[in-house]
Amino acid sequence: MDQLNGAHNAVMANYLLEQSTSATRITITKRLLVLSTSDRGDEMQLPPEEIAESLNSSLRTVQMNFVALACDNLGIAPPVPNTFWIHMNNPYLLGHKITKTTLMPH
Repeated sequence: MDQLNGAHNAVMANYLLEQSTSATRITITKRLLVLSTSDRGDEMQLPPEEIAESLNSSLRTVQMNFVALACDNLGIAPPVPNTFWIHMNNPYLLGHKITKTTLMPH
């Protein structure tokens, strides 16, 4: 179920970013950096560059679920009418649930 919810958020977040203004993308990015630190459970604050580097090396689904989480936190509605962001407690966990097998079953 997490894989389906993660895919739902990822598709909508990706589309939203493509349609967003520069200012909106910056706002989302700032919130995303704060949320990704708290979801990692880091006891000390990491520099934004390190957080961004960690996210950049994550699966695209993980990245887009952080965007969805940030949008939900900011009150930015999904780009598809009558839908909602599905809250993922920790988008980093999606990286452990989505593998080549789940992406391309035999």
